[in-house]
Formats: sequence, structure tokens, C-alpha cells
Amino acid sequence: MNILFLGHIRTDDDANMLNTILGVLARSGSEPTLALRKNRRINLTDNSLSAIKQLTFSEPNKLKLAHYDLMLTYNTTGSGQLKALAKRNDIPTVCMMDAQTFAKEYPMNQRHVNKLVLITPPRNFPAMLLQQDIVFPWRIAVTIPAFKKYRLNNSNKPRVLVIIHHQNLFFSPFYQIAPWLNKLLNFDIKVVSDNMALRKMLNPNIKVIAQKGIDIDHLIAETDIVVGSSNAALKAIALGKPVIVAGERGYGGLLNRENFLVQYHNHFQGRIGGELGEHIPEKLLMDNVLDLLEWGSERVNKMVKENHQLLKKESAKQEKALLDFLQRTVNTHEQLKNDFWTMKLKLSGAWQLLLLTQDKYVLNNIQTGYVHSHFEKEEAEIIHLFGKGIEMKKALTASGYEEEPEMFAEFVQDLVHEKILVAT
Repeated sequence: MNILFLGHIRTDDDANMLNTILGVLARSGSEPTLALRKNRRINLTDNSLSAIKQLTFSEPNKLKLAHYDLMLTYNTTGSGQLKALAKRNDIPTVCMMDAQTFAKEYPMNQRHVNKLVLITPPRNFPAMLLQQDIVFPWRIAVTIPAFKKYRLNNSNKPRVLVIIHHQNLFFSPFYQIAPWLNKLLNFDIKVVSDNMALRKMLNPNIKVIAQKGIDIDHLIAETDIVVGSSNAALKAIALGKPVIVAGERGYGGLLNRENFLVQYHNHFQGRIGGELGEHIPEKLLMDNVLDLLEWGSERVNKMVKENHQLLKKESAKQEKALLDFLQRTVNTHEQLKNDFWTMKLKLSGAWQLLLLTQDKYVLNNIQTGYVHSHFEKEEAEIIHLFGKGIEMKKALTASGYEEEPEMFAEFVQDLVHEKILVAT
């Protein structure tokens, strides 16, 4: 695929995310062209990205899009101009956005693009917002370095790094584990948290580091044991470190091949099925740490290597799922252009046709409550034909518009553009 990727870098997190996405595209053999705002802030350090072409994004209307198969955007980059650009150049568009932007912008951005990719939705993200045939939830395919043999850096004073992601600082799991951390007198402990009030609860030998601006990878690389959740756990696995899962849903245990998959799909948030703010047993945390020290480097190395391999496998699945989704979007668009009358379309499950008055109908989006414009009875009958899916030729015959196929096609194409009718 020839892909034009429009990116707007506002923060270091944006730069990291764009690098991750570009890495996936480059490894797939795609030929992405990157058009950036503030491109000086992105660091293309990966050798696989060196061949990516870069354009200036100062005047997107002047970009020549004719030879691209797909336009890909990150968050709200140029969303107001996408519809005109895509229509003028007749190429499909896919917008990738994080959960926070998605919740704020959806369904408005849906009208500008063919598909939406929701990047790593939280485990409890409301499924009702996900229009299955339009929105693709993508768990980030983590960039995983080659495995390095694990060894305990300092057996006399092991290094423990605690990184637990929790949005509510006042009910943070840190408060539960602080008494336990204070008992680890012979350990070098670092806690990553923006809640500086924790310093008053912890011994002076425990260092509290603000999360903003730190190099998490470097901190993990120099530690022996990681206690954490969410993306911190992912990074620790990728860097070959033993992980004790503890998070906003309680205690998840020492990560190994037996519990890896269930914890991965639980986003490493704690106990499977755990409640928010669930108790984290101090004894179990201590048992895990003592086990790791007693086992020795060889046994721990075997465990973390298995975790590393499992993560690599799951990450490859996610990478393939995204690429397949993008390719299907391109294929569907091509079919709409070249094989329109043989294409099978259906009414999206997100929409229902409702009778408003005796001869007036409306389409209502079940997931968002959005109400589409009014339809006459004849138009409603055409929409009804696509209820369970039907080939365009058969729908034309059944509609009674065989002598006016252009009018029929124009109406159906508008419904496809509005994501009301989707390819089956």
C-alpha cells in the first residue's frame, strides 16, 4: 500500500505513538509518506524508518494524493479538510485516535473518514460507542527489542521499580503498598508517580520520581524487579524484566506463562475480575519478591524469556490485525469504485429505521443517539432492502429504479459515505 500519513506532534507521547505506527507500516513493506506538523520533534531513530519520505504539512490542500492508496491520520490532524481532500482525490481515509480524543470527537470525525482506529482502548471503555463495522479497536503492537539474558544487578541491594498507572491520585494503589515498601530496607526502591504527597508516607531511602519527562525504558532497564500495571508492565516484559502485576484492580501476581494471556487481555490491571481499588495483599507481594531472589538468575531468566516470547507473539497478532484492517478498507473502496453493482451492502447495525409519521422516516444511531435526516417512504423502502445484506444489482431490481440506475446509485453511495450502509 502507498500510504500518506498526516501527523501532528504536540507532545512527546505523540512522537512516540507516531514512531510506533510508522514502525508497523515500515515493517509491513508499505511505502508511507509522512506529512508532519512540527516534524522537528519526531525522532526517527529506527533504521527501518529511514526510507520514509517526509513532506511539509503547511498546505495540505496542495498535497498530490492521486498515487496514494490510503490517507492515514493521527488524532484530529486536518480532520476538517479530510472530506474535501478525499472526495477530490477519491482515496479512502482512516483516522487513528486515542480513547480520550475518540470520546470527545466521535461521531463527528466519523463523517470525515472511511474508518476509525481506536488506539488501545481501556479495558472498561464503553463498548456501545464502538460501531463494529466502522471502528477498529487496536491494542498497540509494542516495539520489542531483542531479548537480553536476565541477571540480578545487585544481589546485596536489589533494585525495585514501582510504576502503577491510576488516574485518581487520591485513591491510588500506592497508598496500599506504601507500608510494604517501607519494610524493604535492604532494597534500592524507586517509585514513579506524579503524586508527590507519597514522599511523606515513604522512607527517605525510597525515591519518588515524577512521571512527566522521564525515560521509563532507561529506568526499567537498570532495575531488577518491576511492580506495576498497564503500559509499564508491557515495557518491562519487552525489556526482559520480572513483573509483579499490581494495579487499580488489585493484585495480579508474578507474571509467567500460566497467567500471561489473561493478564495481557486484562491490560495488566490486577486481579482478573477485580474491583477498582481492590485490596493488594502485602504478604503475596513479599512472597513474589523473595521467590525471585531465591530462584536465582537462571530460573528467573527462563521465566522472563517466556514472557518476552509471548508478548512478541501477541504484538505480532495486533500488528497484523491493523494491517489487515487497513488493507480491507482499501479493497472495499476499490470495489465501490470498480465493482459497485456486484458489491453486497447491508444496513449497519448501529442504525435503525424508524417511522416518524405516516410517510416520513428517520434513521437513528443506536449507539450515539444521533438522528439522521428525514426520508420519504420510497427512500425508506430502499434502505429497508439492505437490512440483512443484498447485492447492488438485486437491490436495484427490487427497488423499481431499473430505469433510473444513476439516481439509485447516487442515493446508495451517499448512504455508504455516511456509514449507514457498509460492505459485508
